[in-house]
This record gives sequence, C-alpha cells and structure tokens, in this order.
Amino acid sequence: MDWTEASLETFRYHRHDVQNALQLIRGYIQLNRPNQAIEVVDGLSSWLHSLTLISNLGPEASPWVNAAAQCPHVVLTELSGGRSASLADYEALADSWRWFDGAATEQAIRSAKASVHFFEESPTNTDAFTVDSRFMIRVQSDELTDRFFQHQDNICEAAQHFIFLA
Repeated sequence: MDWTEASLETFRYHRHDVQNALQLIRGYIQLNRPNQAIEVVDGLSSWLHSLTLISNLGPEASPWVNAAAQCPHVVLTELSGGRSASLADYEALADSWRWFDGAATEQAIRSAKASVHFFEESPTNTDAFTVDSRFMIRVQSDELTDRFFQHQDNICEAAQHFIFLA
C-alpha cells in the first residue's frame, strides 16, 4: 500500500470514529443526558490532543500518527523525547498501539491512557520487560496489563522494540 492509500485509509478510520462520537453526543443530548455527552466530548478531545502530540514529532513519525488515528481506545497522555527516534521505532510504536487498541476493544475499555518515553540509548537495567528497546510505553489499565503479560511473546514478534511497565 502506498502513502496515498495509507493516508486515505487512516482518514476513513479517523472520520468514522469522530462521526460515531458526534452521533453519541447528539443521542445523549436528545435523551437529556448532558453528563454522558460531556464524557464523550472529553474523550474525543483527549484523543485528538494525543494525535497532535504525536504529529508534532514530524513527518518521520507518520507510521505512529496513522496508527493512533485509527486507534481511538488508546490515548497518549504524556510524551517525552522522540525527536531522534528512528522510523523502526515509530513503526514498532504503531504496531504496539494497534495491539493495545485491539485489546482495549476486546476488554470493552473505552479509553486506556498511555505515556511514552524515548531513551537516547537502550536501557540496560530495568525491572520492566525489555526487548532491545529505545522507548517505553506505560498503559494505565489493569485489564490491558494482565492481557499484555498473557500474550507478551506474540507482541514481541509484532513489535521488536518494546518495553512495558505495569
């Protein structure tokens, strides 16, 4: 798939998710449930803000931007470093993001908050699960943490540069 096709596919996913959120907001307003409508607005706003954080890394982060735009259940809340990350790092993050979004969907988790920290070089001493990584992802969801540790071998095959802290 070339860049144009990938961009169109990402746009379609993103548009679909935004449209779903808008329909939920409309429904909650019609049912006179303003608190639920505000929750949807806040969730959508957080997700869009996380896409801004990722896209501010520059065009080389496009694999991660495309994945995050298709993964509304994982919201980036904190980002440190990343300006010197490689394309392979961003592709690994994209694979990890898709996995977490799929797991959140399976667990009926509306939104899992994630923070990402990039290292200048791979850490040598850590209590975390490590596979030759230059970044760390911390996802704030007990259900996803349990699911990750049950399937960590499969994830390592999909994303070779991965660290996870529970």
